[in-house]
Amino acid sequence: MPGAGSKADVLIITVKKVESLAVMDAFRQETGRDPYPTIIDDRIYHDLGEVNGARIFLALSEMGAGGLGASQQVIQKGISALCPSAVIAVGIAFGVDEQKQAIGEILVSQQLWLYDLQRVGKEIIPRGDKPHASTKLIDRFKNADLHWSGAKVHFGLILTGDKLVDDIDYRDQLRKFEPEAIGGEMEGAGLYVACQDAHVDWILVKAICDWADGNKTQDKDIRQQLAAHNAAQFVLHTLKLTSFKCDFLKSGLSEPPSSKLEIEMDINKLELPRIQDVLYKDEVFDGKFFRAEPAWVDFEQGYILNRDEIDNIIDNLRSNKIQLLIGESGSGKSIILKAIGFKLSQYGPIYYIDSKKYDAAEVSKYLKKILRQNEKAIFILDDIHIYQKEYENFLINYKKSGNGCLILGSRDTFLFERHIKYMSILDNLKKIPILASNVANKLIELYLNKTYNLDSSKIAFISGRLSDYKVDLWFLSWALLAYKPEYRQVSKIDIYNKVADFVTNIPGKNGVIDSSNIFFILSIFSRFEIPVEKRFLTGLGIELDKIEELIVLREICRKQKE
Repeated sequence: MPGAGSKADVLIITVKKVESLAVMDAFRQETGRDPYPTIIDDRIYHDLGEVNGARIFLALSEMGAGGLGASQQVIQKGISALCPSAVIAVGIAFGVDEQKQAIGEILVSQQLWLYDLQRVGKEIIPRGDKPHASTKLIDRFKNADLHWSGAKVHFGLILTGDKLVDDIDYRDQLRKFEPEAIGGEMEGAGLYVACQDAHVDWILVKAICDWADGNKTQDKDIRQQLAAHNAAQFVLHTLKLTSFKCDFLKSGLSEPPSSKLEIEMDINKLELPRIQDVLYKDEVFDGKFFRAEPAWVDFEQGYILNRDEIDNIIDNLRSNKIQLLIGESGSGKSIILKAIGFKLSQYGPIYYIDSKKYDAAEVSKYLKKILRQNEKAIFILDDIHIYQKEYENFLINYKKSGNGCLILGSRDTFLFERHIKYMSILDNLKKIPILASNVANKLIELYLNKTYNLDSSKIAFISGRLSDYKVDLWFLSWALLAYKPEYRQVSKIDIYNKVADFVTNIPGKNGVIDSSNIFFILSIFSRFEIPVEKRFLTGLGIELDKIEELIVLREICRKQKE
């Protein structure tokens, strides 16, 4: 795996195989390890290791500047993926003066001339840019040259264009326009444009392998190997002599910006939550009804109702690998999802993502991890309506190449009519409505029978008294907990007192006790998953440090702004 850190300090760009191998060999000898390939956004980057504290990566480009996979596109993607502070194009070039130059000598760009842009009439008028390379990088390479004992180094203007020049007359015509040119190559324009747009330092370091005089094939392999070797060694020498590590303090940043590489490394290390962990399988405590977070023991000891929908959903997976449960708050869909996980856990891996416990970035990482799973697992994803955009993109990709099966839970507030693209993905899915009223009577019977051992006639009588609560299992559970067998009824004041007593005495996590005024207010919002601005909570008298504590403890979650 790549070493510690989260970004590239320097990105090296090569084109030909001989250039890439020369760079990889140079850094292998320096670092003592092989380059490590990393895939980010369908492109491969080679981690060359650290030199003088700076992390170096290599990316391969196609020939030229502007085509698909050519230098401009590759460098733009590399900057987006790795956030380098400098990009260096390394490789081979043509020389222009056999009398003053030699094969293998090194050319370093102080300036480029983009010669392709011309007005062609009775006379040719050049109109291409002449951008300067990074003054900071020029200074570092010039100082490195003072301590360099290898091939001679030339600093100056380099010709760059998409033409593979191998005609002495055309070469000399270009030199008439720029007599001070020291050589030419094909990728510099893309290097300049990509880095200029992203405000990243750039420079081009290439060595002479021919004279663009029609004799490119003469000793081609030997000359190219020598040139590529010299360019790579001079770049390594410069990196060793002066630090290229980003200094974030000088740039005014307290920490390096997040990069796609950092996200990729996080995803690689990420472990999907297994249903056994979500249900606290290995923790020892007694089973009970209406636990805030249902536990494994509650399913084992019969405190969770075995609803008919559970077997129906499992059967449906045989013909359709994506199942969608739609239910109001308090309908019991989350319990159904966990019951399915509990029931299927004996047959293979079951992963469970409770979306409301994570922020958007965390959910996105989990979804990317699921897309990369090769095993035939079952992935249960609850409350997908909270992060609709993230799940839209995920489902599009999962339909194309996802493995295993998906079981999704969502509120019916999902705005299908406003998301046509998402609607097309889910249009053919079997949507299973989850209603509290379908199971309310069975839940009352199970609770009263197991808790008080009542006969069917008494259960029927009490069930009639609880009619107002049967549309919402959350309310029904509090009504049952407040039930007093000596009165054979449930009053609203008893329910309120039961809730108040619960939130007043509920312990926090890690030894922190949440006071009732904070927990009760926030639990109402969490209950309906209503986004609330922090200033509204502070207006209710809740201190900011208490809000932050609850976020750390995951009692509430911070949602990112769009």
